[in-house]
Amino acid sequence: MSMSEDTIHPENSSKYEALKVKKGIPQPEAMNPNIAARLKNIRKKEVTTNHCKEVINCYLPSSGHSIRIDITK
Repeated sequence: MSMSEDTIHPENSSKYEALKVKKGIPQPEAMNPNIAARLKNIRKKEVTTNHCKEVINCYLPSSGHSIRIDITK
């Protein structure tokens, strides 16, 4: 059983002469495939313990009266 165009889009029926629904365009991909391939090849930088200490020291002046707790293994 096939549906007529008027059943799918009743606004295309002859009683609505001023209104016509046009076919849409295909949905574009979510991400450019070239960029996606490049992102897969980028390696994340490894964070070292020295880097973590540098970050902590950068924020110490604005830490107010907070307490630093060191957890080791």
